[in-house]
Amino acid sequence: MNKSALGNFTDSRNNNLTAIRLIAALMVLFYHSFSLMLLPDIQVLFIQKTQWGTMGVFIFLLISGFLITKSVENNNSIKYFWSRILRIFPALIVLVLATIFILGPLVTKFTLGEYYSNPETWSYFKTLSLYVIPIHLPGVFTNNLNSMVNGPLWTLSYLFTFYLVVFVLAASKILRNKELILGLFILSFVLCIFKASSSINTLNITFSNYITLFTYFSFGMVLYLHRDQIPIRLDIFLFVIILLIIASVYHGFSITLAVFPVGYLIMFLAYSPSVNLRWLTKWGDFSYGFYIWAWPIQQTILNYFGKMNPWLLFLSSGIITYCIAALSWHLIEKRMLKLKSLRIVKTALA
Repeated sequence: MNKSALGNFTDSRNNNLTAIRLIAALMVLFYHSFSLMLLPDIQVLFIQKTQWGTMGVFIFLLISGFLITKSVENNNSIKYFWSRILRIFPALIVLVLATIFILGPLVTKFTLGEYYSNPETWSYFKTLSLYVIPIHLPGVFTNNLNSMVNGPLWTLSYLFTFYLVVFVLAASKILRNKELILGLFILSFVLCIFKASSSINTLNITFSNYITLFTYFSFGMVLYLHRDQIPIRLDIFLFVIILLIIASVYHGFSITLAVFPVGYLIMFLAYSPSVNLRWLTKWGDFSYGFYIWAWPIQQTILNYFGKMNPWLLFLSSGIITYCIAALSWHLIEKRMLKLKSLRIVKTALA
């Protein structure tokens, strides 16, 4: 294997993937600092009609596809799926409880009696299903320009679906077949290019969203499975940067074609020995907590202070969200992840 191959670095814990996920969460918060006030957002120049928040979501998915494939390779499929449940749901449960019983009563324009007697309040628990996420609570954020309680949660249903796909692929041993996984990525890529699924909708599911997001997720899977053939070299990195600069002048790549340069940039920044972003996450992995808490914190700031400079909203909400995400990691997420090896899981593996 070539000394510069990605596969030489993926077993090391000295990588920047956690830091890049945190940066991706910051990109989402940055985008919402403008969109929540109905201001023109700042677009990614090298990708057509794409905001920084959307780019952050795609980066999340690409890294998830990469790490999930690695996780399944190193663990039994049941243990892998249990770890995914522990990663998503404990922090989400706390978020939903805090939203209904703390945030809602603080900002609702109704009395507590009216708030708690409204069926819409209790239907917010549907959020925990991941697939039915209510967007409003009674009287909450109604004076804001956007009254949604927590917009970014819509992506969790897609992410969890992709986890289920990987579980099935791992349990059926298909995940070991590099060519089939590559074919799965190519299929989703082609469907995106030709927009073949844009008109297929059922049960409020837009398949074009699944296909577009899965293109990035599955490319992360392909990058891991073919890690021994992918060189991590500065000259290639600089070449990709030049391509992106040229693309910026000529209206950018399509979001589908951008998966290739973005994928390589992420892998280089994550594993190149010359890049060290680990100082950003020396206190823990706050990216998930940051992602799920940012929107309601921004909305709460706007509820109390009204319309403000988007850069001030970005700074103030970023600081508060970072602190909440740190608490989420140390008090909930980190502790729950220690339950990966519960006796019930060991029994299932036996």
